[in-house]
Amino acid sequence: MEEKNVFEDFQAKKQEILKITEKAAAFGWITKERAAEIVKKIESDVLTIGVIGQMKCGKSTFLNAFVFEDDILPSATTPMTAALTVVTYGAEKKLTAEFYTADEWAEQKAVASQNAEDFKGNEKEYSKIKAAQELGEKSKSLGDSLSQYLGKTQSDSIENLVDYVGADGKFVAITKSVKIYFPKDYLKGVEIVDTPGMNDPIVSREERTKEFLSKADVVLVMLYAGRPFDSTDHAILFDNVRKCGIGKVLIGINKYDIPYMNGEDESVIQTYVEDEIRKACRECQDDSLVEILKETKPVLLSAGMALLSELPMSKIEAKNSYKSDWARFCDNFEISSQPQFREKSHIDTLSQQVIDMIENEKGEILFKKPKNEIRAAGTNKKVELEKALSDASNSLKVLSMPDSELDEKLEAVEKAKKRMGRKLERFEESVQEECLDKAKALKHKMEDTVSEACKKMGATIDSTGGLFGRDKLSGVKNEIDRQQIKLRRNLERMRDEESNELRKSLKKFVEKYFDDIAEMAEKYLDDFDYSDFISAIRSKVTVHINDDVDLSGEKIFNGDFWNSDLGFWSNSKKETIKAAINDFDASFSASSVLDSLNACIETVTKRIKKEVEDEFLGGLEKTVNECKANKANKEAEIQKQKATLEVLQTQKAEFDKQLKEIETM
Repeated sequence: MEEKNVFEDFQAKKQEILKITEKAAAFGWITKERAAEIVKKIESDVLTIGVIGQMKCGKSTFLNAFVFEDDILPSATTPMTAALTVVTYGAEKKLTAEFYTADEWAEQKAVASQNAEDFKGNEKEYSKIKAAQELGEKSKSLGDSLSQYLGKTQSDSIENLVDYVGADGKFVAITKSVKIYFPKDYLKGVEIVDTPGMNDPIVSREERTKEFLSKADVVLVMLYAGRPFDSTDHAILFDNVRKCGIGKVLIGINKYDIPYMNGEDESVIQTYVEDEIRKACRECQDDSLVEILKETKPVLLSAGMALLSELPMSKIEAKNSYKSDWARFCDNFEISSQPQFREKSHIDTLSQQVIDMIENEKGEILFKKPKNEIRAAGTNKKVELEKALSDASNSLKVLSMPDSELDEKLEAVEKAKKRMGRKLERFEESVQEECLDKAKALKHKMEDTVSEACKKMGATIDSTGGLFGRDKLSGVKNEIDRQQIKLRRNLERMRDEESNELRKSLKKFVEKYFDDIAEMAEKYLDDFDYSDFISAIRSKVTVHINDDVDLSGEKIFNGDFWNSDLGFWSNSKKETIKAAINDFDASFSASSVLDSLNACIETVTKRIKKEVEDEFLGGLEKTVNECKANKANKEAEIQKQKATLEVLQTQKAEFDKQLKEIETM
């Protein structure tokens, strides 16, 4: 048998996806503009990999260790502009920054001119205004020269990256995007994108990441090992990523050193994440994402340890945070050399996954991405057509009723609306009564746990007396670190367990409500199509509690008092550290547990009301009233609705043909 020509096979697949894209645009599944973008992407043969995750999960640190082997990207500081940082191949190390255009900057100024306080309660608009105002403040450093940069691109040395993406960079206010060119062979034909955090408090940054996801072929989802695959991670993967038709998913579980130092076994953390993803897959209706995740093997790593294995020891010694981390890792992992740091970091396992994927799966992924996107577009079109058919069918049934029955049917719809409305009120009251009591108990339990732990930390400081040098001071810090890591893990377990119970309780109430309204629909609306409608609403109403609580206590971990010029223990240093511990205790609040539950209840209730009362029942009510008020034209309306139904049925039949044609290509 003649050996298959790999190049010919690649070209055949390429032509296949180009034809599918052309068909999808002709069918109206995707816009012509999006089709042109897909064609351009395939022709350019560039694989786009997005590194995504929550804030402070270590995305930039991973890229520093994996690509640059140096601390090139600033960690934990992203600009208010949400500039995506793109890394690609270049024979020479350099960067190119793209600045906002004059029109885009004028739009930012217009947003900044608004009073943010007028939008309190509207988090999205409030954050946009505050971000724009901060941009304006940061732009003052450019003075009169600002206008000469707008709409331009600027090349610069990679050493000056902080000027464009650092929190206090000279050009940070007007930087739209940055492309870094770096001489690594595996970056040829590849773009790796460092994105802002998906739970970023600045909405504009999170929106920029979501916008980018629609263009990414592969995502590397970075989880935080101290709290892996929580509700926010679940939403990132099964909401944001799922909607974008991604071709491949890689998963890193970063900072595993934190739970490890608290006595947790590596295999326990990894197994937990794998089990949670499998559980989520069973509930997911998107077969393409489930298939992709079946091939995904999450990898534990410590990007921080990996970076320290690459940096010159002189740089580690010169920076207090690096020096402190080095000592902590040495103590807890019983290691003392950079090769040992590299081995314990496990970064080579994830790095090899990325490189193998680039070398062996690039073509397949480039084709899988648009296929999945087109399939998702077809599914959306199908849902829209089925809803329109149901609405038209119900309208025709109303119009075809004898005039004597119209009042009876209107009364039935109104009864259903009232009863479902009362049922919704009782649903909200029951949820508030049961779930909020649990949330309040969780809030108080978390706050009491923090107070108790802070007392123990204070006692540790009090028990350390006398004068001693910097080395012993480092030991005191490590002990406080250990106590706070233990506190954080206890709080995370407490919150995750209770939040999971809250979600189950709320979901139970939602399911009971839908069972009740299905019974009412059968009783009052037996002449109408309602079963598909209720099933559709069930799938639209999701129970998601954003249970983020700030557990970091950064001022205790990273306070300047640990690294001040005083190289010895003193009473003033002792009091300063105790004050920081007391401040953490006083400022800690788990109120967001209550806030997020209330927000979830409100979102679910509003969604049900909109879909059930306003759209479905309101639509039926409106149709019956219009029919009663326009008896003279009833026959004409019947013919018009029949024509509409016929058109929709034709469109559905045509869509089914289109779907079959796409599926067989």
